[in-house]
Amino acid sequence: MPSYTHRMNAFPPVGAHLIAGDRVTDGAAGTGVSLNPARPDEPVGDYPIGDAGTASDAVGAAVEARSSWRSLPFGARARILEQAAREQGDTALEFFTRTRTAYIRPDTRR
Repeated sequence: MPSYTHRMNAFPPVGAHLIAGDRVTDGAAGTGVSLNPARPDEPVGDYPIGDAGTASDAVGAAVEARSSWRSLPFGARARILEQAAREQGDTALEFFTRTRTAYIRPDTRR
């Protein structure tokens, strides 16, 4: 039976920018490779590398969403964040710990 690592390398997940609820998978500045921190020579997935336009789109969407997010009661915001965690297959604590501490570097070999 192939190992989990073998399956990950055979079918690497593709990352995306999440902008205004849309998954943006095209990387204006190319594509990077996310590496396994325990085995730096082992890629675990690809991700798009954004540029200034990607950042501007993301910031613009966040500014636009701020007033509606702010008007939601705490419980409604908590349910939305819990749903985001479930969609990622995590508990809320795992989700926020992982997303706040994820470090990836562009692949310089391409």
